[in-house]
Amino acid sequence: MFPQRLSLGSLFLWVEDFRRKNKDGVVDDCNLLGLGFRGYLYTWWNGSALPCSTKARLDRVWVSSSWLAKFPESSVTHLPAVD
Repeated sequence: MFPQRLSLGSLFLWVEDFRRKNKDGVVDDCNLLGLGFRGYLYTWWNGSALPCSTKARLDRVWVSSSWLAKFPESSVTHLPAVD
């Protein structure tokens, strides 16, 4: 499933490719629900200043309806970055 060798750039391409190919298929096939989030929009930043700054939301939480029924108060909070 994972490529044998990954550079940082190829990891992001692989993640994007996986997301595009599997977003609808796996999530729909498994009837998963996204919990959404509270807090900052992005969970990753490359540390560069503009114009080279890149930010992305890499973290997602998917649950089944039965899991959500058992844990109805579940939530996701993105914590602020730590320097």
